[in-house]
Amino acid sequence: IGVHNSIDPFYIEDNGKKYLFWGSWYGIWGVELSEDGLSLKGGIENAKATKIQVAANTGNTNAYEGSYILKRGDYYYLFCSTGTCCEGANSTYQTVVCRSTNLFGPYVDRKGGNMLDNKHEILIHKNSAFVGTGHNSEIVMDNAGNDWFFYHAVNVKNPEGRMLLMDKIEWKDGWPSVKGTSPSIEAEKPVF
Repeated sequence: IGVHNSIDPFYIEDNGKKYLFWGSWYGIWGVELSEDGLSLKGGIENAKATKIQVAANTGNTNAYEGSYILKRGDYYYLFCSTGTCCEGANSTYQTVVCRSTNLFGPYVDRKGGNMLDNKHEILIHKNSAFVGTGHNSEIVMDNAGNDWFFYHAVNVKNPEGRMLLMDKIEWKDGWPSVKGTSPSIEAEKPVF
């Protein structure tokens, strides 16, 4: 489809239609899928299947990857990762977010900066226990109505490989946050 480094797919259904978002370091892109979700709408040659860039300037190798979109209220929240994921204790990965009233953007930060210009809000970054906090995989709501954010990170005491972490998302003034903007060492658990 002509997008360099076409990895990290994210599938979403919205208003009865199916969409795919993807990309890594060369922009985050989206496209509408066919009714059954198994191909591009109208086929790859069809103009209706035109891909749309929603985040990052193409070629900015410190831009975004691992997209995830959450629809909440009037907004779509685009979560992505920036930095380096796979350098053990030297990993600089962090998770960032912007929002839009339209699935295809523009996604903006609190000041109106556009994600296409690499502007964003930081959701979670390193602390003394974990680095490389990124590539969120899912946000789930528990039975108490709390949202929980799953992502991976590197334990600084054992930097070989990455581990799955989970933190609670708090919402204030229409924006998500994680307490302390860093991974929790101890926390309450979800209610299921």
